Amino acid sequence: MALSKLVDKQVKMNRKPIGIRMIDIDDIIENQLNKYSQEGIEELAENIRIYGLLKPLEVYQEYDVGYMLIGDHRRLKALQYLFRQGEIDAEIPCLLYHQPDNEDNNIEERMKLIISNAQRDLTDKDKVTITKELLDILKEDLSIKPIGTTTRDWIAPFLGCKSRTVQKYINMAMGKDNLSSEKKDNVSTPHQNIKKLNKMIKKYNKDINDIFWEFSSEEKNIVISTTEAGEDITIDMVINKLAGITMLITDSFDKLKQTKE
Repeated sequence: MALSKLVDKQVKMNRKPIGIRMIDIDDIIENQLNKYSQEGIEELAENIRIYGLLKPLEVYQEYDVGYMLIGDHRRLKALQYLFRQGEIDAEIPCLLYHQPDNEDNNIEERMKLIISNAQRDLTDKDKVTITKELLDILKEDLSIKPIGTTTRDWIAPFLGCKSRTVQKYINMAMGKDNLSSEKKDNVSTPHQNIKKLNKMIKKYNKDINDIFWEFSSEEKNIVISTTEAGEDITIDMVINKLAGITMLITDSFDKLKQTKE
């Protein structure tokens, strides 16, 4: 489903722009609502230097302040880098929009920032940030999600992945993934594994001792095999050998524990 179909018409920044305007780069202000990563600036700047700015920046006029950026923060930083290098002129082509109506909330502007960032390659960190922002927006205004659309299906196009994958980012945004990872880390530590093994062997040793008393004297003397030297191996010998080995191991674990303490 296209992003345009998932965003209510009230949050499309009056999608028809006022027009294109050349704006001094120093008059363009970064939007404080932008929470997304701004990496790979020099690489992006090199692409702009070679191919030019293929799409104008999107801004709205913040009176007495300047022009507020709507997304495009990486491109602005890349242009600022090129300007400092003397590679481009100060005036930047910008698509000017009406100032959003934020009397009640800033959902309109936040959604525009999300859509702008969703149009580039996203890191896992970006996807978690966008997911968390979308979940927060839903808490403030559930009507922004089309009726009959699940939360996963609604978020999926913003992340550019299938709805099943979205659940992973929802869990991470809600902190569930970190909790799960902590539990896994605790179980997989050497100390935990040794403790688990010691417990298992002690139980095995108890089972051997219990079964020893279930055999009669005659049964304990039953020969079940012979050694290469021709010596008989009885049930009694097997049980005692197993009990001795497990007892030796559990004693060693106990001594190791005392040494560490």
